[in-house]
Amino acid sequence: MRFFGRSRGKSEADKFAVEMGWRYVAYREGAEVVALQIEPMVQGPDVVYVPDDVSWIKAAPRWARDRRSEILERLRSASWNRRVEWRPVATSFVELGAIAGSLESTPGGQQLEQARLFHPGAPLTAEQARIVWHEAVRSFVAQVQGKVTVIASELIPDSVFASIELPALKANPNVQLDLR
Repeated sequence: MRFFGRSRGKSEADKFAVEMGWRYVAYREGAEVVALQIEPMVQGPDVVYVPDDVSWIKAAPRWARDRRSEILERLRSASWNRRVEWRPVATSFVELGAIAGSLESTPGGQQLEQARLFHPGAPLTAEQARIVWHEAVRSFVAQVQGKVTVIASELIPDSVFASIELPALKANPNVQLDLR
């Protein structure tokens, strides 16, 4: 994988890389990584769910446990090609890698992730990148067939899931939707 990153100083602890995908932003130091979930929105900034202080200490790997401020500053300092809101919540980290059955697990979704449309210097504007991903979501959901189980405790107003994916799944005659 390619990463946008930078190296400050000469020590190994000062070398890091940051990366942003459709539904995550990640911080790496060598083989170590922490990743935060992103909620893509239809309008306005996408939401990055940041573990609050207590959640961070409970869930962070040992190497990152006492480095919340430093890691978040490094993630925030990148000139992302995306408008994001960093929202502290009682949450945990996410695993990197596409979830089976998700857009990101398809060849087209993987190509979009590899295009790094949210990284500094991306070939598209932030708005163009958003449109590309929204269209990919619509195309993906239109092709879904069979039983789809959706486990959602709450729908986030104006999220891509609530505004694009779920309505398209409900309208798709080839989908048997199981909402939980």
